[in-house]
Amino acid sequence: MRPGGVNAFIGVADENQATLDDVARSLSADHDVVAVRDGAAALALARQESWDLVLVNVMLPQLEGLALLRPASSITWSSR
Repeated sequence: MRPGGVNAFIGVADENQATLDDVARSLSADHDVVAVRDGAAALALARQESWDLVLVNVMLPQLEGLALLRPASSITWSSR
């Protein structure tokens, strides 16, 4: 939880739906979780939202996890 009682915003990217479901279920009780199935969708979401934490599979379709971190590091993150 963030200061002020706001839930942390966590992005999860994995091509395996069962993994996404398990991680989202585990974290969603205490955090706001958004799950996507490929790197391109994760990058698009990162450009729209300010994430507190991103969990990324290294081997993602369309844009691998490590490649996703390069353009994401140049994004100017806004505060929620």
